[in-house]
Amino acid sequence: MNPDDKGGGWGSDSSGPPDLERIFAQLFSSGGGYQRWVIVAVVGLLVIWFGSGIYQVEERERAVVLRLGPFHEVLGPGLHWQPRFIDDVLITNVTELRTHVHSSSMLTRDENIVNVKLSVQYRVSDPKNYWLEISDPDETLSQASESALRHEVGSNSMDDVLVERRGPIQQEIQTRLQSYISDYNSGLEIVKVNIQEADPPEAVKDAFNDAIKAREDKNRLSNEAEAYANSILPQARGQSARLIQEATADRDKAIASAQGEADRFISLYQEYRRAPQLTRDRLYIETMEHVLSRAGKVVIDTPGGEGGNLIYLPLDRLPGMVGRTPSGSDPANAGGGYAGPNAGLPNVDETLLTDRIVEQVIKRLRSGTQNGQGTYRNSRSRR
Repeated sequence: MNPDDKGGGWGSDSSGPPDLERIFAQLFSSGGGYQRWVIVAVVGLLVIWFGSGIYQVEERERAVVLRLGPFHEVLGPGLHWQPRFIDDVLITNVTELRTHVHSSSMLTRDENIVNVKLSVQYRVSDPKNYWLEISDPDETLSQASESALRHEVGSNSMDDVLVERRGPIQQEIQTRLQSYISDYNSGLEIVKVNIQEADPPEAVKDAFNDAIKAREDKNRLSNEAEAYANSILPQARGQSARLIQEATADRDKAIASAQGEADRFISLYQEYRRAPQLTRDRLYIETMEHVLSRAGKVVIDTPGGEGGNLIYLPLDRLPGMVGRTPSGSDPANAGGGYAGPNAGLPNVDETLLTDRIVEQVIKRLRSGTQNGQGTYRNSRSRR
């Protein structure tokens, strides 16, 4: 088809722009032939190529773009497009915690062998370095973990690795491992290092467990003794302070009492110097009054002089000298009437009481006759 032909070609006017509608009409008309299908195929391939380059980067991901091989850029979250067969996109999760476990037998500083199982948690901090700087990040991490672990285990004793410094050793391994990884530009960040297992060889495991148990018992007993000391010392200090206060009070009381006695004696001595005889008489009378006030003597002066005897009966003591009324007897005052001559005294057998009084009268009459005295003395206080 000649585009210069009038009324033919690609448009109605050779000087103006081509008529697209007419072009598409000619392509899809029966006269288009092979050229039409080639164009359709090309357009379809272009659409497929363009659509296949659309991709989504999630919030927790980053995309490393390689254009014709070399690094081009790092893309963040969102919808992106890449020219297929020109760009390569490497998407990496930068928030996911990954775990690497390493187990090995190692020699400690004191030349003992321990079996250690180390767990390393890490994540990708730099996607570019992670994909481009090292060929195998996992293998690099494994070798760096073993190197850091051997260095720290070899710098500590067996007791430190198994019991004493397990926590600090984990922190030291994490610091050293992060230093190694950073030197490699691996793009990894060590989050946490944990010694999952640390055991002696099976041949000596039982003996070592016994040693650990003995050490734990020692620490427990030491803690118990310290706790007991902390509880008993304040009590002992308090008791000591109380005894000191009581002794001080007794001392002050004794000093005050002695001072009072000394002052009284000095005062009495001054009175004695002024009136010796009067002071002696007064002291004698006061002393006799004090002594006789607790004596059991009763002196009765009878008007009859020596010509008669006065019999004194201690009626308040007689009930204690006789038995009480038997359980089957009825007391005299049980009915609420006249209580009789024994009112106010305990319930006693009147017959026994009468017999005892008669015996006392006869005894004292005989005693008065033999002594020839008109005054009877009996052991009863009367003031």
